[in-house]
Amino acid sequence: KIRSIFVFIMAAALTLGCSNGRNTSATRAYHQLTTRYNIYHNALQTYNQLLEEQYTTSSVNWFNLLTIHPNEVTTNKTTPGGPFDVVIEKTTTSIIEHSITSKPVRDPSKAHSAEYRQWLRQEEFNPYLKNSWLLMGKAYVQNHDYNEALSVFAEIQRIYPNDINLISETQLWMLRSYVALNRMYDAQNMIYLLQSRQLPTNLKKLYNQEYANYLIKNKQLREA
Repeated sequence: KIRSIFVFIMAAALTLGCSNGRNTSATRAYHQLTTRYNIYHNALQTYNQLLEEQYTTSSVNWFNLLTIHPNEVTTNKTTPGGPFDVVIEKTTTSIIEHSITSKPVRDPSKAHSAEYRQWLRQEEFNPYLKNSWLLMGKAYVQNHDYNEALSVFAEIQRIYPNDINLISETQLWMLRSYVALNRMYDAQNMIYLLQSRQLPTNLKKLYNQEYANYLIKNKQLREA
């Protein structure tokens, strides 16, 4: 009984000490670890499983031009939601429970460091939470809820304005959403923006895919 009580007290102390209302090196490490290996890991597995099922069960009309994305919906749905709702719920939970927005206690010894001052200005201090935000937006896209996805992507750009690789990946998914909504002017502007910077190697395949998708929808078949 004594051991059980001790375990309970230690667990309660850990929970209170790692509240996302506090911003210390310990709470940041705890919430980053929990986000990555608990909620996000499960959400990503679910997302990949649902995506695989979508590819294997999608219907193809061989008499029409094949689309880049299977079962794509290009008109506004009457009601939001779809099979990827469970991924949206998991990522929302990770953001609510593990976001750290409170400022840490300043370290006077680092007051003259520009890098430290830049770090203090950030809005989100859980460094892994950006993955949950991006996965949430992608889940909305897979549900064909493109306007909701664009809202999430806009929030990502607001919270993480200095993470250029994250911004680039987010904008590629925005490009896909604009094309699906037939907002070709916005899609074209996004392409110009993406072409103005050097994309990392891991995003070049996604860029080629979404650029080809834009060209097909824009009837530029030879270029596609």
